[in-house]
Amino acid sequence: MQTGRTQLAATIDEREQLRYLLDQADRRANKAEHELKATRSRLRKAAGSAKASGVDGAGPQFLDGEQGFRHRVLTQWATRTLPAEQRERPLPNYLVGPRFLDSLDKLEGIKPDKIADVVFEIVTGLAQQLPSREIHRLRTGSGGEDPVRIREDGAVAWRANLQVNTPSARRIHYWVLTTGQIELARVTTHDDFDA
Repeated sequence: MQTGRTQLAATIDEREQLRYLLDQADRRANKAEHELKATRSRLRKAAGSAKASGVDGAGPQFLDGEQGFRHRVLTQWATRTLPAEQRERPLPNYLVGPRFLDSLDKLEGIKPDKIADVVFEIVTGLAQQLPSREIHRLRTGSGGEDPVRIREDGAVAWRANLQVNTPSARRIHYWVLTTGQIELARVTTHDDFDA
């Protein structure tokens, strides 16, 4: 009879120890879950503040602004041109004018990737096929009778939409040289006619 009571007491003891261990495991799991939620929240906040500051840690970073912009254009070309078509449709060489990068840094309300996408369309000739780009020669003013801008070297100024149906819609101005090569001039707003 004593053995049955001893076994029963040992079983009750063991059950209590298991309850204690289970309770401790639950507490550790709850604490880990709370820490995980807090870490995820901090990561979301950090990603949000990096986005707001224009820093994207996932992409390449360039000291040279022109090299960085050319990388964006090349990325758009590689993304939008199928590998089988890339030999037939290479990314043409283009020039970055002396005021372009400065205007890119100063213009707000549009992402550099969008501008790079439109530059890809312009230099490959795709933009001329897209009605939303509204490509036309850049005039010296807003009137239809104002003369077209032509440089001393014979380059003709052109303009394309970066945005449509937005206040102060953004535009890109560029030169087509006598050789047919494109020189990026400036990005600006709708009412600016300076090349």
